[in-house]
Amino acid sequence: MTNKRAKEIFFQNDGQYYPMAHDGFYEEYKSYNVSKETEEKWIKELIKLRLKEFKRTSDFIYLSPLVNHYNKYDLLDELLSVKIKGTHINRLVIIELLTKLLCKNRKKIENYKDKKTVIKNIIAAFAEENLPKKDAEHIKCRLKQVKKKLRIK
Repeated sequence: MTNKRAKEIFFQNDGQYYPMAHDGFYEEYKSYNVSKETEEKWIKELIKLRLKEFKRTSDFIYLSPLVNHYNKYDLLDELLSVKIKGTHINRLVIIELLTKLLCKNRKKIENYKDKKTVIKNIIAAFAEENLPKKDAEHIKCRLKQVKKKLRIK
C-alpha cells in the first residue's frame, strides 16, 4: 500500500522533488524510502505513459516533462510524427517545446537537419493559419523567437 501511494505521488509530480515539496508531499514521499532503482523504473514507466498520452491528446502538458525534466531527444522522431491539435496557444507551446528539445540537443541528434526541416514546416503551416485577433500579436512574437532559435527567417 505504501509503495502504491509513493508511486502515486511520484507520478502526480512527474518524478520531480520540487513540485512534491511545493505541494506539501515531499516529506510523505521521502518517508516511503523509495530506492533509486525503483525511481528509475518508475521514470521509464512515466515516460512511456506521457508519450502515449501526448500521442493520444496532443496536449503539451504531457510533452512538457519529456522535454523539460527528462530531455528525451531520442523520442524526437515519435514526437514530431504526432499531429498537433488543440488551441492556437496549445499548438504554439508544442512548437516551442519541440524546438527547445531540438536545439538543446543539436549535437546528439541524428539527422538534425531533417528534424529541423520538419519543425520548420510545422511552423510555416501554423503561421499561415488565421490567428484570433486577440492573440495574433502575442503568437507572432513568440513564433519570431522560435524562428530565431532555429536560425530561420
